[in-house]
Amino acid sequence: MKIIKYLIFAAVFFLQGCASSPSSITDEKFQTAQGKVWIRHEEEWDEILLLDDDGTFYYYYPDAGNAVDDYDLCDTYEFRESDESLHLHCNGAGSIDIVRVKELNEKELKLDFNGEIRTFQIK
Repeated sequence: MKIIKYLIFAAVFFLQGCASSPSSITDEKFQTAQGKVWIRHEEEWDEILLLDDDGTFYYYYPDAGNAVDDYDLCDTYEFRESDESLHLHCNGAGSIDIVRVKELNEKELKLDFNGEIRTFQIK
């Protein structure tokens, strides 16, 4: 009975630690994604994503030169560590589009565009 009590205590302690763990994508870590050309390979075409150091945002098809979706309306971004997201400042309606950063390492960037996870690699 004592063993079960200790196992339950350990499990609760472990889960509390996981729930209160700090953000995995910090401002410092996100800076490693800036100023690089990211590419997403699709079956029919490639997509290029550029997050400039000065906050300029580009997301386009390199072969056609057209913006992906309507992201030509978004020209700047801001990374928010608090919710691990990019806040895209879009012209026209003056709206802000939020893209969640799901994963970031030295070779790969995964972004959540309204529920669709898109994976980019360093070009």
